[in-house]
Amino acid sequence: MRKVVQRSYKDMCRATLEDLMRLREQGGAAVPAADELMAFALLGSLENVVMRASWDGAYSTKDVLWTTLCIFLAVEAIYNGRLDISAQLTKYAGVIEQLAGQPPPIPPDALP
Repeated sequence: MRKVVQRSYKDMCRATLEDLMRLREQGGAAVPAADELMAFALLGSLENVVMRASWDGAYSTKDVLWTTLCIFLAVEAIYNGRLDISAQLTKYAGVIEQLAGQPPPIPPDALP
C-alpha cells in the first residue's frame, strides 16, 4: 500500500515538478530548495487550502483558485529571479546548517 500511495503522490506532483525543473533550467535565481520537495510543498498547500474551504461556506471556488495561483506565482517568481530572496536566504543559512545537524526534537510525551 505504501508504494501505491508514494507513486500516486509522485504522479500528482509530476506536472508541477516538470514546471519547476524547466524554470531552474531557464536560469534566473539559484534556489537552494529541492525541486521535488517544492512540488510536494505546493501540493500540500493546495490540499490545505481546499480542506479549509470545505469546512463551511466562508470561501468560494474563486478564493481557492486565487490563493493557489498566488502561491504558485510566488514560487515561480523566486525561481526565475523576479523575486530576489538571496538576502533572506543568506540571513538564515547559519540557522539552517545548525538545525540540519541536529536530531529532530522529541515531544516530551513521547519520551520513555
